[in-house]
Amino acid sequence: MKYVYILSVIFLNLTLYAQTDTTYFNNGEGKLASGQYKEAIKNYTQAIALNPKYIAAYKSRGICRYQLRDGKNAITDFNRVIATDTITSDTYYYRGACKKLIGDTTGYRLDWDKALYLGYTLEEDR
Repeated sequence: MKYVYILSVIFLNLTLYAQTDTTYFNNGEGKLASGQYKEAIKNYTQAIALNPKYIAAYKSRGICRYQLRDGKNAITDFNRVIATDTITSDTYYYRGACKKLIGDTTGYRLDWDKALYLGYTLEEDR
């Protein structure tokens, strides 16, 4: 009985302190909203480590990286999003902005054209 109690306590502690991919993602969203981009990236990276198919985490991490002017890594995240069926016009917009940031003038125009084609408007950027 003593061992059952000890195992129960250990399991309870592990459960209380265990973070889920959704918890990390939500923490990242809070950090993103408050402009704490480096901290948000850490949270999104943890969410992705727990769930490599967490597309929203890639997108939000890409936005943070763009805000920090890390265009190359942001493009990698946006490429991951675009490779899925969950594409939105703002993903192309942000990837284009990153391409412009790194000097890819042809690439950013193509992405912005695609964003407009998919219905992106400047109001979405506000």
